[in-house]
Amino acid sequence: MRKPFALLVFLCAALLIFGCNKEEISGNSPCFSFDKDGHYIGFTDLPSDYTFEDAKTDGYFAAQDIENVANKDVWDNFVAASARKKNSSIRFIVFFTSRDDIPYYSDLFYNDGHYYAFDSTAENQEKTAYKYLLHLKGQFGNPVKDTGVVILTDDDTLTFEQVMQSGLSSDLFFKRSISPYKLIMFTIS
Repeated sequence: MRKPFALLVFLCAALLIFGCNKEEISGNSPCFSFDKDGHYIGFTDLPSDYTFEDAKTDGYFAAQDIENVANKDVWDNFVAASARKKNSSIRFIVFFTSRDDIPYYSDLFYNDGHYYAFDSTAENQEKTAYKYLLHLKGQFGNPVKDTGVVILTDDDTLTFEQVMQSGLSSDLFFKRSISPYKLIMFTIS
């Protein structure tokens, strides 16, 4: 009876110590963890009353009204770590308006040579690997202003214009001609 109990204690301790194998980025970073069916489980404990101020205080990379960003150094550290091919992760939280009660959560990982992204609103939380994290810049809007997008893709030749056109176009032939990508965020340059 003591051996199974001792083994259980050892396994629990090992899980606590080694359960989230990633480079520390600063702030709170999510773990690259999945259920037995391969679905991401990182959003199971999201708070229901989380605010922009909470995100700033807790060290998450956060945006409010797209232009106000908190803890940008956390993003910069994630980008630098992944460029060095170090496993890393980041939680990005967006509050679409200053009156928005429910934030949008996105967990981004660099793990064993690939990028993965999950968002709290998606029905499908399965792993999709991408080779590249690209920050593309161009001009967009009315009035036109310097803008950027951050995407995950396997095609490092995609341009800002292609991504923006594919997002706005109703031409299915054009949309299918663009390499698959996952939009992570918009930026204002």
